[in-house]
Amino acid sequence: MFQFLKRYSILATATLGTAISLASMTIAKETAIQMPMVEDAAIGGIKSSRGGTTNIAAFVTNFKGKAMVCGFWNVGNRISARSKSSNMFRKGMQTSSVRYKNKILVRDLTFMNEVSDKNYVTGAKANCKLSKHTWNPAMTNESINIHVMRRTIH
Repeated sequence: MFQFLKRYSILATATLGTAISLASMTIAKETAIQMPMVEDAAIGGIKSSRGGTTNIAAFVTNFKGKAMVCGFWNVGNRISARSKSSNMFRKGMQTSSVRYKNKILVRDLTFMNEVSDKNYVTGAKANCKLSKHTWNPAMTNESINIHVMRRTIH
């Protein structure tokens, strides 16, 4: 009987340890990484039919051997709050991507944070998303493109 309890105890400890490890990985995966915006970031945008634009700045960096894309966005003065909160605006960010050559590094730019006009500058914190692609030193910010949807926001 003692041997049974001992085996059960080891199994319970191992199971609990695995559960804690899995919980830690889940928490770590949801934790946002932020990096300061670089001077040579790639710039893209989404145009509104009412004349405003959403400016998107992004850069790529090496994170543990993988390409990591960081970026933020800023709404131009002429885009209304209604347009900014619309499904069309969200769809625009969801269907946008950052690419290196023909490879999509990240799709769905809703991970990026919004910044004010004052903070749309080098050094401001930008949210990051890890790509599945291996880092390549040739992945310079001049070589990445921000692809945005073709439709305009109404």
